[in-house]
Amino acid sequence: MAEDTMQLLKDCALSVYKPNPRQYVAKIPQIPGVEIPGVEVWFQRASDVVRKLRLGDIDLGIVGYDMFQEIGDGDSGSSSGGRGDIDLGIVGYDMFQEIGDGDSDLVVVHEALGFGHCHLALGVPMGGKFANVNNLEQLRAMDCWTEETPLRVVTGYHAIAKRFFDQAGFEHVALLTADGALEAAPAMGCADIILDLVSTGVTLKENNLREIEGGRIVDSQGVLVANRRSLTERPQQLLPVLHELLERLDAHLKAEQFYSVIANMRGADPEAVATPLMQQDTCMSLADLIANMRGESPEAVATLLMQQEGLRGLQGSTISPVYSLDGSHWHALNN
Repeated sequence: MAEDTMQLLKDCALSVYKPNPRQYVAKIPQIPGVEIPGVEVWFQRASDVVRKLRLGDIDLGIVGYDMFQEIGDGDSGSSSGGRGDIDLGIVGYDMFQEIGDGDSDLVVVHEALGFGHCHLALGVPMGGKFANVNNLEQLRAMDCWTEETPLRVVTGYHAIAKRFFDQAGFEHVALLTADGALEAAPAMGCADIILDLVSTGVTLKENNLREIEGGRIVDSQGVLVANRRSLTERPQQLLPVLHELLERLDAHLKAEQFYSVIANMRGADPEAVATPLMQQDTCMSLADLIANMRGESPEAVATLLMQQEGLRGLQGSTISPVYSLDGSHWHALNN
């Protein structure tokens, strides 16, 4: 999460100054023209960031939603009224759910930062007694789960797992702990199934595991979390910082939906060229022949533009491909 978070902040013109990669403390320098002080950034283990958020030692944290759910136990009295020694902590939303969900001293102030996408899910063996188990109901209905032989689930998310199996009506479940390589536990006979983070699913398949219907528990990505007490007790200090962060984050995330292209077109004047472009449903704005258009890729945007009469080529910044009417491929070099 740390590298993705630092890149996101950099894209928002909030570069983290960390001269030594071994340091755990860094800074976001004061922003020119913005009346907010520099922000102190701490790099901590995901669980520690959420715990420090709860205690009030950290004011803001970028965390994983699954960990927030996991460690939160709903105890509204868990805060110690800390001094807010740290301005910004970095973890993932999974960690936020694991540690902080339901805690009234924590508030999610941005629920989708657009990175760290993954989900918590059950991983069930492909063969053996699980060969015909395709959904959660079939897993629960297996008659082999008893008080003496419960369903053994190895996971690092015990709070989430307990809530999930309780709500799903499982009566006999034993939650086990392992340090890494959870996927190997069923094959070794240490557990029946696993509950872990899944990104692409490749690791599950390579260990003869698969997801089942109803076994997807938590969708996770990076979120921005704040300590509610810090915001209410020191609003003049923290609210301007939070407001600036949110504005920059939202601006960057919204801008990622668009491509900026320069269109070379024939026309008697700028207005005559702009008129056919603005008739496109995907065209959002135009100024001096700079068109911001929606599209899944540069090629998709180029295809839309090339449908316009009078268009003779498209170019981007520096060295970039030019799409021509006759289908030839060449590049433009911009000075």
